Amino acid sequence: MDLAWLTLLALLVVIVISCTSRLNPGVAAVALAWFIARWAAPWFESPLTEKAVWAGFPAELFLTLLGVSLLFAQAEANGTLRQVATAIERVCQGRRGLLPVCFS
Repeated sequence: MDLAWLTLLALLVVIVISCTSRLNPGVAAVALAWFIARWAAPWFESPLTEKAVWAGFPAELFLTLLGVSLLFAQAEANGTLRQVATAIERVCQGRRGLLPVCFS
């Protein structure tokens, strides 16, 4: 087994973890990537460092997703999402097929 098979096995472990527990799969994936880079790569004589793992981490995408998540959490907390959903339901007048169109 080489390093590619080990990373594929780690991906399968992350999928199983995400299906069977409440642990965030992103956190599990980053932890397994760190473990593979730090402990398993030297066994396979691969020049994989922690810097190489973090270089592959999409920081811009993470910050975008974090910002959007915080925005929608705030909109949920102050009731804005409920008001918008109620208003769009009134506009659609019970026609469920129009809901996706109205939300977009």
